[in-house]
Amino acid sequence: MGVVLASGCGQATVEERTVTIDVGGMVCTSCEQGINHALGKLDGVLASTVDHKTGKAEVRFNAKKIEPSMIVETIEGLGFTASLAG
Repeated sequence: MGVVLASGCGQATVEERTVTIDVGGMVCTSCEQGINHALGKLDGVLASTVDHKTGKAEVRFNAKKIEPSMIVETIEGLGFTASLAG
């Protein structure tokens, strides 16, 4: 469930959501850092936490700017498998 944050006069509304993504192929903290770095460059991603031990990425994002599928595609583009956790 998202949180809607409204700013003052003339500023865009932020529709904050969090998604958990199952990530396959991570073997070390360097993998985590690479994914975090790539996600941090995406417009709309507010924060991410990646853990190679659990194979999960938790991503906080602005749903007005980015879709979860774009986050998954970014991770896959780095050579990992990724899917929305069920």
